[in-house]
Amino acid sequence: MLGDMGFSENLRQICALRGIDQGTLAEKVNVSKSSMSRIWNGNQEPKIKLAYEMAKILEVPLDRLVSEEGVESQGYFEHLTEEEMQLLRIVRRLGLQEAFKRLLMIGGTAPTGSVGDPEGRDEGGGETRPASRTV
Repeated sequence: MLGDMGFSENLRQICALRGIDQGTLAEKVNVSKSSMSRIWNGNQEPKIKLAYEMAKILEVPLDRLVSEEGVESQGYFEHLTEEEMQLLRIVRRLGLQEAFKRLLMIGGTAPTGSVGDPEGRDEGGGETRPASRTV
């Protein structure tokens, strides 16, 4: 039996570090999104072959995923600075997509239409994109 307490948490942490969401991982290991969701949330344990495939995709030893000690206690983050650890905690709290969205907003490179002047003007008042027109 795989680690009851650790697998899904380890999986989520390692995926966050690799920038892989559960949908992408599901595609790469060829399982349905609903099956991956159950594994991701700790409601189901993968068979050992699937766990091995996930470890290969994530480029980690299988024991990193199945250890009940958790990823942090395995020395996996020893090389990270305090700022990087803080960023990791934020990503865990918000989720990868929300954290990424907020980082883009801070950096001023938010996806079109999500942040900034709704009229499409730059700071100088000039147009940066054509105004939309209803036809």
